[in-house]
Amino acid sequence: MTEKNNDTKSGGVKSITKAFAILEELNNAEELSISELSAALDMDKTTVHRIVNTIKETGFVTQNPITKKYSNTMKFYAYGKNVLKKNELGDIARPYIRQIAQLTGETVNLGIMVDNQVIYIDRAQSESGVQVATTTGRSIPMYCTGMGKAIMAYLSEAEIDKLLAETELIPYTMNTAVTPDDIREKLEEVRKRQIAIDHEEFEVGLIAFGAPIFNSDGHPIAAISISCPSLRYDQKKQGAFFEKLLRDAATIISMKLGHTGNPTK
Repeated sequence: MTEKNNDTKSGGVKSITKAFAILEELNNAEELSISELSAALDMDKTTVHRIVNTIKETGFVTQNPITKKYSNTMKFYAYGKNVLKKNELGDIARPYIRQIAQLTGETVNLGIMVDNQVIYIDRAQSESGVQVATTTGRSIPMYCTGMGKAIMAYLSEAEIDKLLAETELIPYTMNTAVTPDDIREKLEEVRKRQIAIDHEEFEVGLIAFGAPIFNSDGHPIAAISISCPSLRYDQKKQGAFFEKLLRDAATIISMKLGHTGNPTK
């Protein structure tokens, strides 16, 4: 292969990488302008504009005619639903997610770890008047959320070190732990009770409980959680009940995925 062809190939790979970075940024926001994307990704505006227009032609990105800002389209949702249908985890976990939602009247979520974040892949919405808004496909941090800490606590020390080094530890609320030592202390608490609790660490007014799900190798690959408004939460009446439901469901789901022993660390 000639040097020119190598340069062309390298440029193509870089463009693809930039395109995915743009799509991920749009996934975490409702709408973004070219300038906002450029600033967020530290990418030249001309490059962003060119790549966005190319993606737009494929139907994966659309432009709001009023604000002129861009967002991902429902095409991603359709693709994600197809992936979920083929996903053994989703099929196994879905009945338990629905059952817990019915028993608690709260929103129950299923998430998987992807690139140092948790991605919502399924949920059962609360039937109560005040609902917790979660969206499948949304990504959330690992270090300060119920599902994230539930998974993170059972990663190896090397994996935890890498995750902390690569993650911007943002203080989302006054309760967010943002130092590696404080986060490790919270992870130790998770391991002791086999449940992670997010007490308004990611969003003010929101409490979430998370339990880890393990694969056949004993590695944490996912988590289920119960989310509820803090104003509605009664620790004496609901705390132990929520924890037992999640622990039992996560254990059964893990067993159905082939997990038979203790989690690996």
